[in-house]
Amino acid sequence: MTAKELLDLSLGGLDDEAIDFLKSKIIGEYLDFYYADPSSVSREIFMEKLCDYLEKVELKTGDSLNVNLQKYMSGMKNLAGRRVARETRVKKGESKPPVPRARQFYEKAKDIRYLKDPSFEQRIEFVKIILCLYMSEINEKNYMIFDFDDSVENINIDRILLSMKSEIIEGRVGRKKMFDLSSKYGIDMCTVILTLIFYSYIKYAKAGDDL
Repeated sequence: MTAKELLDLSLGGLDDEAIDFLKSKIIGEYLDFYYADPSSVSREIFMEKLCDYLEKVELKTGDSLNVNLQKYMSGMKNLAGRRVARETRVKKGESKPPVPRARQFYEKAKDIRYLKDPSFEQRIEFVKIILCLYMSEINEKNYMIFDFDDSVENINIDRILLSMKSEIIEGRVGRKKMFDLSSKYGIDMCTVILTLIFYSYIKYAKAGDDL
């Protein structure tokens, strides 16, 4: 998949309201126009800017868009899976309780992540599951997630991005940010921009209303 193909699939069929929403989230915060007034940037110019960005990420990382999409899915899987309740272990002869609903859907997202070449629709399904799970984790404030709200309306993308930027993990040399946004064309910054692109499709194309 090329950057143009991805943008055509995700944004090409959306109306101007969706594109304006995405512009409001990206321009000035993540991507800049140095000679044009952001309010006057047309749909076509904005799409061109996004395409240029994704292609430059390929050049900077040395990986194709498909590889970067797999890295994106890997990072998002790790983000949302830390507090998803696991299956209950039972002793021999005991009845096994149902698998927590959150775990069922997380495992479904993992299965998509490990597909060799997931379709666009499968990628969208993956992102929606992950965003809904992560939103539940944010709302529950570190409690284990057994069930979750899978509605698009439940996703607050601003809270999700804010939380992503503050996530800390234990690295080999100590604590560090989960997403290092210091490199404009690094995979972590690309993760934020891809999340906004996919979320815009989910929100405005009404994609995956029912998981």
